[in-house]
Amino acid sequence: MTDSTLFLAGNTPDAPRSDLPGLLTALAADLRRVDYTLDGVAGLLGESAYRALNRDQIIPALLATESALQVDAAEGEAAHGEKTTAALAAVVRLWLLAEPQTRETLDAALPGVRADGLVELGLLEPAPGPDRPGPELPAADQPAQDVLQAKADLRPYGWDSNEDGSGGAELWVASDLAAHQQAGVLRHDHVLGIGQASTTLVQTTVRRHVAKALDLGTGCGIQSFHLLHHAEHVTATDISERALAFTRFNLLLNAKALHLDPEHLEDRVSLRLGSLLAPVAGEEFELVVSNPPFVITPRTLGEAASRQFTYRDGGLPGDDIVSSLVAALPGALAPGGTAQLLGNWEIPAGTEWYVRPKSWIGPDADAWFIQREQVARSSTPKRGCRTRPNPATGSITGTLTPPTWRTSLPGTWRGSASG
Repeated sequence: MTDSTLFLAGNTPDAPRSDLPGLLTALAADLRRVDYTLDGVAGLLGESAYRALNRDQIIPALLATESALQVDAAEGEAAHGEKTTAALAAVVRLWLLAEPQTRETLDAALPGVRADGLVELGLLEPAPGPDRPGPELPAADQPAQDVLQAKADLRPYGWDSNEDGSGGAELWVASDLAAHQQAGVLRHDHVLGIGQASTTLVQTTVRRHVAKALDLGTGCGIQSFHLLHHAEHVTATDISERALAFTRFNLLLNAKALHLDPEHLEDRVSLRLGSLLAPVAGEEFELVVSNPPFVITPRTLGEAASRQFTYRDGGLPGDDIVSSLVAALPGALAPGGTAQLLGNWEIPAGTEWYVRPKSWIGPDADAWFIQREQVARSSTPKRGCRTRPNPATGSITGTLTPPTWRTSLPGTWRGSASG
């Protein structure tokens, strides 16, 4: 590691700020108080609307939250439970349903951090105007700055405890707004939220105690959250400064649940900036996990960097990012270490599916590639690589375990156990 790779910034442009500990503490307390959790959201919406939201159908959830927001206005001195319900409804509409809210509504729902604090943290911004119907929006002549919209996504995520009560967590995860939450093309350094690929890796990762673990291409940090429950120290890398900024924000927002000391984050987590294994050159890990940006992308001659999307393919053509990573991974594994990752690879016409992956493995390494499916050239290639090293040699072999997770919210999952 060099000083140039270590990421310590708490105020990165166009990313949530993690250098405001007082506001982070207040936000966590407010979200906990209103029960902005997977179970809390499910209880608020009811089974039908909750299941519809899992299918990206938001109208039932909008209707379910609308009545809760009317509590204070309709009854004046509402009971504490009713006020809490109205507060949770406002938070759900703001982040899960992408509905702008007034400052007054947010100040009442989140009195610790308040609307100004959310803006300062980089989570909210002024809405263009009150152009959406809804009981919480102001009159048309109210100043636009009094209506705020989400600038980043923030949603609950968690997994259940083990039978002995250990290993569970209730978290909040920030990422960039998804395509359906904003207009226009996603930025080239877009930070993805928690999706099917990342949870597939969570499901299949072998959970055993290790001293050092590496989360390569951390994104918003989901793999690191799980690794912290069974690794003494986690190194998280990414080529994107914004991704590392989101990860740092998420770690500090959830410091209590992740058993982190916010003032000494480096005791358990090291954030590194750089491509693939470059930030950890010369280091070895007992466990490496990676969900790299593996979408196979054709390139055009002279294509400018501004037209490339690092969150999608790392700026590399074809399956270069997966092939180079698999070839280099054995050098980052400690004796008896394990590496598990997802990936796509190209299958040239007239060849077997395993020919290219086999060419990436040197004579001193063993590998197990599991192909989940093949798709035609006209379709989007799918992931299909899981690898794990041979304990005797520290080289790569692999396994795939049955999924044990259930979908809870679009982009959020709760598992049966971890760590």
